[in-house]
Amino acid sequence: MSSVFVSFNTKLAQNVLNESYNFAERAEIPAFGKPAITAVCMTKIEHIGIAVRSLEDAVPRYEKLLNTPCYKTETVENEKVNTAFFQTGPNKIELLESADPEGVIARFIDKKGEGLHHIAFEVADIYSEMERLKKEGFVLLNPEPKNGADNKLICFLHPKHCNGVLIELCMSKEVTVED
Repeated sequence: MSSVFVSFNTKLAQNVLNESYNFAERAEIPAFGKPAITAVCMTKIEHIGIAVRSLEDAVPRYEKLLNTPCYKTETVENEKVNTAFFQTGPNKIELLESADPEGVIARFIDKKGEGLHHIAFEVADIYSEMERLKKEGFVLLNPEPKNGADNKLICFLHPKHCNGVLIELCMSKEVTVED
């Protein structure tokens, strides 16, 4: 029975992602009668954030690793961070260097060392996704979306509620949300 359940859910998820992309109607699992998916709100992994001590050292290393140039650098004043972006195929990497010795990235590196900092998911509507996640019991690190790098609105979820992984929600600022 469990293999049938896993297979059914996998096929359902594939169908939702392939055919509906962002949104799906309520889908019920016949054996349980409970909604399996009400909406697919996280559309894709938008980028992976990597904390580094020095962009000057890390950018050439990642250009060699990914065999592609850094396409954008940016300082995000409100986060006290300097960023560098790489894209290979549909995948993006964001390198994060602290712009302040007391900043979040500096503290992260002091505690855990350089490495994976967060995984960012693109969302169609950051406001409704934040509300949904709050109702589901996740702890948001900021009550309202903030301006982030790469022309995005962002919000972070506390890693204690995501199995130790810092999750970022991001939405392009060009997207307008209808009420």
